Amino acid sequence: MYNFNVKYDFDFITPQSPHWPEDVQDLQKLWFCGDISLLDEPGLSIVGTRHPSSRGMQLTRDAVDAIGDEFVIVSGLALGIDGTAHIQALARNFRTVAVLGTPIDAVYPKEHEMLQEMVAKCGLLVSQFEPGTKVQKYFFMQRNLTMSRISRASLVVESGDGGGGVSQARYSEAGGKPVLIFRETYENRTYLWPRSFSSPVIVDKPKDITRHLKARLRLNNQPLQPELFVDNH
Repeated sequence: MYNFNVKYDFDFITPQSPHWPEDVQDLQKLWFCGDISLLDEPGLSIVGTRHPSSRGMQLTRDAVDAIGDEFVIVSGLALGIDGTAHIQALARNFRTVAVLGTPIDAVYPKEHEMLQEMVAKCGLLVSQFEPGTKVQKYFFMQRNLTMSRISRASLVVESGDGGGGVSQARYSEAGGKPVLIFRETYENRTYLWPRSFSSPVIVDKPKDITRHLKARLRLNNQPLQPELFVDNH
């Protein structure tokens, strides 16, 4: 199931590193491959189901296109929404970070072996798990917690009740970070989760994401790069 024959070198950082994410306080190491400085830049997690609809995939691509110039695209390299977000970011030459639910020297799912190598080469891979560690199912939930802490906010594009993306959004909300939901998802009565958050950011169109993020992060007094406050639209 997990391929441990990776084709890239990796290293680790500790909390003493200048690149250590300030909201990650319960880990001693983060293993990585790629451009570690991407952890210094504001990132938005784009997450969701492994079995998206064609509409969900299009919303994901549109979201990446809308924010990729100003925010790092963060996701979990899973099938579905995650993979679509990474692929679109790479196709547009945007910055992307994959937070793995496996050790840095493993590949999962196997269908994303080449994608993982591309992110390692053109972006950043991050894992909290010691190389060579046997993969456990709960690793993926821990990955979502870490991803929520690395990111400034989480966008759940499409998910069923109880999905990993929803769990990450709950971690984000608990950490005082914005949770973004497309209005069409919020109003979909097939699922309960979209209306279970206390103060989600409801987004009408992908092009509105950056504006919402700037406003919400400014209200939360989270520092952003000065150029993020220049509205070019």
